[in-house]
Amino acid sequence: MNRLMDAEAASDGLCAVCENINIVDLFNPEDDALSHHRLKTWDEIQRETQCSFCDLIRELVQIALICHPEESLRGDQELAVVNRSSLSERRHKDSNAGDSNKKLAALYVGLPYHPKFPETLQICLAAKDSPPDRPLFQGRLVRQEQMDFSLVHGWLDRCQRTHEKCNSLLPSSSQGRKYLRLIDVYARKVIPAPQGSVYVALSYVWGTKLLKKPTFRACKADFTVETAEDGNLAYILNLPEKLPQSIEDAIQLVQDVRHRYLWVDALCIIQDDAKDQRLQIENMCNIYRNAYFTIIAATAITAESDLPGVRRGTRNVWQLCRTIKGRKLITTLPDMPRDDLDVMDVPAPLGSWRYRAWTFQEAILSTRCLILTENEVFFECREESFSESVKEPPEGMAAVRKHGVFSNPLDHLAIWYSNADAQASDRNQRAKDLALRKWDFRIYGILVREYLARELSFLSDSHRAFFGVETYLREQCGVSFLWGMPEVDFDRALLWKPKARCEMIPSRPDYPTWSWIGWFGDVGHGIQKYNVGGGQVNVDEPGPIRLCGARYWKVPLGSEPVNLGTPPQDEDGDHNPSIHQPCENYILAASWTIRVRLDNLSSSQWGSSEYSPNEEGLCILSGDMTPVSLVIHRIDLDTQRLLANTICEFMLLSECLDPEMENNFFNIAGSFGVDKAYRDLSQGRWDWTHYNVMLLDWEGDSARCVGITAIPMDLWHAAGPVGKLIKLK
Repeated sequence: MNRLMDAEAASDGLCAVCENINIVDLFNPEDDALSHHRLKTWDEIQRETQCSFCDLIRELVQIALICHPEESLRGDQELAVVNRSSLSERRHKDSNAGDSNKKLAALYVGLPYHPKFPETLQICLAAKDSPPDRPLFQGRLVRQEQMDFSLVHGWLDRCQRTHEKCNSLLPSSSQGRKYLRLIDVYARKVIPAPQGSVYVALSYVWGTKLLKKPTFRACKADFTVETAEDGNLAYILNLPEKLPQSIEDAIQLVQDVRHRYLWVDALCIIQDDAKDQRLQIENMCNIYRNAYFTIIAATAITAESDLPGVRRGTRNVWQLCRTIKGRKLITTLPDMPRDDLDVMDVPAPLGSWRYRAWTFQEAILSTRCLILTENEVFFECREESFSESVKEPPEGMAAVRKHGVFSNPLDHLAIWYSNADAQASDRNQRAKDLALRKWDFRIYGILVREYLARELSFLSDSHRAFFGVETYLREQCGVSFLWGMPEVDFDRALLWKPKARCEMIPSRPDYPTWSWIGWFGDVGHGIQKYNVGGGQVNVDEPGPIRLCGARYWKVPLGSEPVNLGTPPQDEDGDHNPSIHQPCENYILAASWTIRVRLDNLSSSQWGSSEYSPNEEGLCILSGDMTPVSLVIHRIDLDTQRLLANTICEFMLLSECLDPEMENNFFNIAGSFGVDKAYRDLSQGRWDWTHYNVMLLDWEGDSARCVGITAIPMDLWHAAGPVGKLIKLK
């Protein structure tokens, strides 16, 4: 059943309350009073059966409540419609966004004075009915059966013609092509990438565990030697008649947008060749960054899932439309569908793709993404985002972004400075710079946290699935990485903390214990969140530390130890941080250690203590000095029990603030800015009273990291620290 057509047909009759609504004033209010129109209680709207506008509100709220189960609505709560432009003006009254927000032709539906209930509840005027001075966020009916390929052409063309930033991010055609293979979608062959070829990439999920039989994957035996178009011999893979449905639909989509070449991992990487896999994974950054655009199979749960909208009848659009007082009102489509949407026969969930670790780098490394959901198609690039349900703004006008399918932390690399002394004016100027070449530990922390919130079928892939992001940061920011850790901020990176209990990956004992890639669980970097820039942007700021003499050396494979931070050498002997340098899984650390006794502390012993035992492992430090409670991060429960009532060794990492003082630091940063907080710190407002330390567990002549904590300086010095050179695995 085509619900959209049914909804359009039932557009007669209004109740007494809705009869008094002036549609023109709602979308084009002259003052704030007209921008906020109260309706009825939720119970009254549900009981109303003869009013088209109440019917529109009721169905829209029902969809939103299913999409956002964390929200609730009482029957006696009164609903309202709020003009989106007036809401945006209040939020951004001091920003440059104000001029664009005044031109919005959209409404929110929500509770009075709580209009974001949630932002899925949006009603737009159709383009032909919108006031001429409201060109933004005009509604558009979405085709029920199949996507509008002319829109896709228009989005791609607009980005290529007008987006300086997007075009500056696309590397040269020769970069990363040495081992690249592509699918010729017309010849149905996998061939070596032709010189200068423009290709599309596919980001999807295999879903191997959900399939009854394995999908087709390219193996060495499938390739034959044939004469390529340039006359040279090449390894060619002739594709079978039937491929997994996601790949078949991607091939069809590439043809529909008039391109010829497609990159798909299952077919363009030789799956039973370890050397080829390594080369392709190391090149993953360039593969997706070089793609003209990337197809995101956002709702697919396996490789056999349809790509919605490519073929007729493969999607089910849930969009509401009513004609009220001669004006056509169109709703936007749910941005974030949830698993239980099928109870109302509305779009399927954004499936496994959102939660898979491998797809994280595929999305954020792509300059342009075409995101296929059950409802509609989105287009997102580094400057704008479009969707089928909202008409594009005029070229040259700052667009008000519809809530994108995903956010890209890499977009902020040029905006936020890690240098605490940078002036605000410099940072604002940097935000306008098109070159993403400024290292920022905060962005790195966000990337790691978002990546580790996703799932891996094989935990042993934890480094490989992040390698493309690491390569991007290495090439763009000139920062060398060691097992996922930035060498330029190594002292800070060592302080990563799990948000919940985490464990070492059992299948990869070769992964270092000091890096987050050797563990699984939700990881952070001791990061606090606060608003910067008048609340417009949320960024993450690591806690302040001060170095205190600890030194580290890495050991390149087949070479002697070198100081951490020394860039590898290229073929000409020049130091080049953009080169990946494989290293041993251990570092050499020159620092100081103390040996003290750890005891478990029962809950009854805590009394009125600030802390209480939890899964992260809270212990008490004892010996000849006064006992001090510790919060030891990373330590698992089994290790905690083994170390209870034993002599343990801690290694010095860096200086830090008292935990309470660190909270004050972040409060200042949140209220007055990062620079103000660091100036206060440099002027002695807070004292450096603690040491960040690592809890060690010795295995022969090597030590493993089993936890991170902070110890008061006076206690540390009373324990008699001793200098050591430690092989830390």
